[in-house]
Amino acid sequence: GVQQMGCFVLRHLLDPKLLENSQVCNQIASVVSRTLEKHCDNLSVLAEACRAVFKLAHATENIAQMFIKHRVHMQLFNILEKGPNDILETAFDCVIDLGVDLNLRNDMLVTAVEEGRLNTIDALLEIGADPNEGGSNSGFFLACRHGNARAVQHMLKKGVSDIQPGLTIAKERGHHWVVGLLLCHAFLKCMCYWFMFCLC
Repeated sequence: GVQQMGCFVLRHLLDPKLLENSQVCNQIASVVSRTLEKHCDNLSVLAEACRAVFKLAHATENIAQMFIKHRVHMQLFNILEKGPNDILETAFDCVIDLGVDLNLRNDMLVTAVEEGRLNTIDALLEIGADPNEGGSNSGFFLACRHGNARAVQHMLKKGVSDIQPGLTIAKERGHHWVVGLLLCHAFLKCMCYWFMFCLC
């Protein structure tokens, strides 16, 4: 229908110069996000929207960042988690394109943490998202601030360079499970260093 044709037009007929305008990029990203969300059961619309994301994301960095701002990547992860199978490859290509090729995986991780999506967090960590990047806006810090102990645990396994800021915010917010997890992690790390020292 109309949504499928709209995504087709965006993909093939949009003047690339228009993508230099932040407002235009914002509107396009908003429309694509709503299309993916509202037509999640329409295979042809989803496929065309995914193709539009893939092509437009390469046009300018601005549109790619707007796709992240409007959580288009979360809609793509919905497709990957729930099907339909016919467009999994296209959705996967878009996620890899945004996350790896355009290096937006850390921004995508922040969104996944905000939404508490553990499978998405794991997938982003697998493609190289850095839980440390961003300071007080890093995926790790936000997981500690939100009290998401499972996300914190998964990020600790991937490697967190400094647990102190996360420990502080978790303690301030009363997230006792996260505090306990971080203290156990620090203790085990110290024990490993002590053991290695004793062996030398």
